[in-house]
Amino acid sequence: MSSFCKLSLVLSSVALAVVGCKKSSGGSDSASSSNDAQASSQGTTPAAATTQDYLLIGAPNASKGMGAVLICNLDGSSCSQFLGGESTIASAKSLKLQPGDKFGTSITVTASSIFVGTASKTGGSGEVYKFDLSGKSGETIDIADLFQEKQYFGKSIFATSKSLFVGAPQRKNDAATSSGALLKCDLDGTNCADFLGGSDTSPSTTVLAQSAGGAISGFGASVFANDKNLFVGSQGGIGKVFKCDADGGNCLPLDTSKLGLITNDNLGSTAIVGNDKNLFIAAVGRDQNKDISSTYDIGAIFQCALDGTSCTEFLGGKSTSATSVSLKLAQNDKFGSSLALSKDGQSLYVGSIGRKDLTGKAFGSVFKCAVDGSSCTEIVGGQVAEQAAPTASSSEASTTATTAQAAPSSTSATPAPAATAPVVASVGSSATSLKLETSSKDSSFFGAGYDNVSGPLVGASVAVVTLPIQAQVAAPAAPAAPAAPAAPAAAK
Repeated sequence: MSSFCKLSLVLSSVALAVVGCKKSSGGSDSASSSNDAQASSQGTTPAAATTQDYLLIGAPNASKGMGAVLICNLDGSSCSQFLGGESTIASAKSLKLQPGDKFGTSITVTASSIFVGTASKTGGSGEVYKFDLSGKSGETIDIADLFQEKQYFGKSIFATSKSLFVGAPQRKNDAATSSGALLKCDLDGTNCADFLGGSDTSPSTTVLAQSAGGAISGFGASVFANDKNLFVGSQGGIGKVFKCDADGGNCLPLDTSKLGLITNDNLGSTAIVGNDKNLFIAAVGRDQNKDISSTYDIGAIFQCALDGTSCTEFLGGKSTSATSVSLKLAQNDKFGSSLALSKDGQSLYVGSIGRKDLTGKAFGSVFKCAVDGSSCTEIVGGQVAEQAAPTASSSEASTTATTAQAAPSSTSATPAPAATAPVVASVGSSATSLKLETSSKDSSFFGAGYDNVSGPLVGASVAVVTLPIQAQVAAPAAPAAPAAPAAPAAAK
């Protein structure tokens, strides 16, 4: 059993992320394929893949609030507990989690590590765990010099190729007149320090406070960074997202005056993610209709230009697109609790922590949507139906049909029936199949976006990651094979 060691701290800065990265030849966090092996020009058989892309999903209220991270195929199938909770991985057991720790609050991945936030641990001070990609070896980021009760360190995490950003939305400044901070660490989790907000007294924090109306509040609830800018969300009220220079300077709130936001929409309180064209910003408290209580807090995602301008309601909320209607969101679903993009850039994964299961109990779920908003499918938890057990060996049935087709007929010229295509299992994992212990109603779980929610909070965080092939996750179902052609009629 691997042991956890504490990483030393030296003052510097910290930040958070929720994306999976692939290791490039230079060792950076750039995306790469897990199936790059190709046959040589001599026609040799390609080597069997040793890695695969997986979906990691946080369920911080599972196991009496100790929390867990699930691992699934990208289609949501074959989910199992990976870290925390009831996982059998040795390092997961050595976490010694306590009820209420909320392991799985946030997740981010680098080329060599998995970081998991545990925002309510140690009286709400919060903690971040660092694992190798197997999950079998890990350590905690040492923040002894940064300890504050109820600062919720680890509420958000984001990793760039050089730094780890961690949000602590209730961290106080020295005068206790403002709350919220973004901390910045080295990529290995060492040298963490206030970067914006908190005890930082740099001109950058001064500008931030002025642009926030004189006092920072709930800053660090979400974070996303690209080469040019840092985007940081604040929780509470209508919500707010700040756009800063990459070095933390010139932080100004995005102009959301035309979005029709109202109190408790909580724009930016849970998740921000982006690609090379757009930003996607969640607003988990968004109502479909403020006059109809059954549509309160269904949640929404806004799509903006990469510079934070030209924002429109993209999915959920007040959107009337065919895809939004098909989601059938309900009160307190909190669609947008987490966001992650697939590595090919074609899919957007969306957490919905308040989504009810088929029995009507709050459970949480994850949707897989086309990045252009043309479709969305619920793939984990929530309303995903229990999959029926496969019928008598479909492969055997196919083989039998094919054999019958090939056998010559001595009594009739009637063609044999075509072979039956193998039965392919439906994608997704139902709430029942996940076997997560549902907890009692969550108390003041690090602020906005999580009130009035019970159950395991599946979908509080989500990340796409390339890992060594995991034996506990069955390979995703293969596409259905085409039917074999009918045998020609026998000559008279």
